[in-house]
Amino acid sequence: MASPRVVSAAPRGRPTFKVVSPFAISENLGVIQERVPEGSSEIRHLHNKAEQFFYVLSGMASLEAAGTLHVIQPNEGFYVPAGLAHTISNEHEAGPGFLLISTPPGYGDRENA
Repeated sequence: MASPRVVSAAPRGRPTFKVVSPFAISENLGVIQERVPEGSSEIRHLHNKAEQFFYVLSGMASLEAAGTLHVIQPNEGFYVPAGLAHTISNEHEAGPGFLLISTPPGYGDRENA
């Protein structure tokens, strides 16, 4: 099992998008728990091969996909097909904790958009 790692970093090297716990990472499937600290976001990007599903466990997440902002509440999810530019951020007091399910895993299949 892969060790937790920072997915992206903000200016000044402060982590903005942190893997809390990888549950399953194989050649075909990635399931990881992540969180976004208050006031942080990841870099807008896309995956050419990976499809992703974000499932919010706690807090609220703001997810922008193809120019539309979606607010995702606990026990809600959002599907991002391969090739769709997106970013997730914490614009709320209750920062999101969520599961990210990717097939295949998005590592190495990420380009800034």
